[in-house]
Amino acid sequence: MKRIALLVALLPLGALAASPFDGDWKTDIKTGHIIKNVEFGFEIKGGMYRCTKNCDDRIDEVAADGKDHPVKNHSISDRLSVEVVNDTKAVLTLKKGTILVSKCTLVASADAAHLTQSCTDHTGAKPVESSGTSTRVGKPDPAAHKVSGSWLADEGSWNGTELTTSIASTPNGLKFTWNGIIVDAKFDGREYLAQNDPAHSLNILKKVSDREVEWTTKVLGKNQGVDRLVVAADGKSILDTYTSLTDGSSSSVVMRKQP
Repeated sequence: MKRIALLVALLPLGALAASPFDGDWKTDIKTGHIIKNVEFGFEIKGGMYRCTKNCDDRIDEVAADGKDHPVKNHSISDRLSVEVVNDTKAVLTLKKGTILVSKCTLVASADAAHLTQSCTDHTGAKPVESSGTSTRVGKPDPAAHKVSGSWLADEGSWNGTELTTSIASTPNGLKFTWNGIIVDAKFDGREYLAQNDPAHSLNILKKVSDREVEWTTKVLGKNQGVDRLVVAADGKSILDTYTSLTDGSSSSVVMRKQP
């Protein structure tokens, strides 16, 4: 018995801390589901662009002339350009200095009732693509560009890059790695700074049970949202339910364990 106890004591901590979360998990974007939909909106009018409702970051009004303009209060960018391509299409580009952060192309239908958004995010090790459609809320402003107004995302319309997240147990915590970004946090209620994250997010983990974890993210001193991660009973998938703490929206997606 003493020999067995000694061998156990010599095991690496990771071996003792294995949990249902350990492994590589790939997002199955087809399973994306909107739980609570919230309107978002912006406006291009009179040669100016402005956020009007529930933007990710509050951006100051800038000229829609295709040139880079300084912006404040954005978590990862300090420049924005808005290019009006034609009466149904506009392109928004965010930069940090001269470094490209993201680019989104907005295309309204001819009747201005629907919006298609195609974005590329450059904040990780590799570009991440996403696209989807939204439906207009209310009537369009005839004096504004057709992408302007309030919109609701369409259920089941979103596609894009399916990222793989590696999760590993650590003593009293978990380590998440995805697209070059690393979050290594403990279940102690403290804030842990993400590595290689342009937003410099702070992350707080709470262990609800062996199969359930709550992960709160804070940016620029404000709580942004909570991911509730639940491992299925068969251990083959994780249901990730995200609730925004800025606009109250919520959604879910399934992550599937890789061989």
